[in-house]
Amino acid sequence: MIRVARLAYLALSAVFLVGMIVQVFLAGMFNFGAGSYRSLHQVLGYALHFVPVAVLIAAYLSRAGKRHWQWAAALAVVTLIFPLLPVMSGGNTFLAALHPVGAVVAFGLAGVVTYNAWQAYRAPATETQ
Repeated sequence: MIRVARLAYLALSAVFLVGMIVQVFLAGMFNFGAGSYRSLHQVLGYALHFVPVAVLIAAYLSRAGKRHWQWAAALAVVTLIFPLLPVMSGGNTFLAALHPVGAVVAFGLAGVVTYNAWQAYRAPATETQ
């Protein structure tokens, strides 16, 4: 069970990290003239919105240690907040501008969580850190 949870932890975190890379690409396509990519960016963003919650659950079930689920929790909190900033801004450009800042933070956290998941997957299943 622990090996399956660790594999899920690794797979979900890697999928989220790749999704973030695709999101940055789509945002770039939209910002540099290909306006049709905006809706795709939004749809993928909302699809990725809840993946970190599954990462958090898998990190907890992997029994890899407190550090793992704490990083995953940080990723889940940031990821649940930053996609809503453009919607909640109500024309406030300062609040809307925090959306890409949150994306940068989430991208960094996704890298850390994916690295942690890789370390957990490689560790013996009985190890707790």
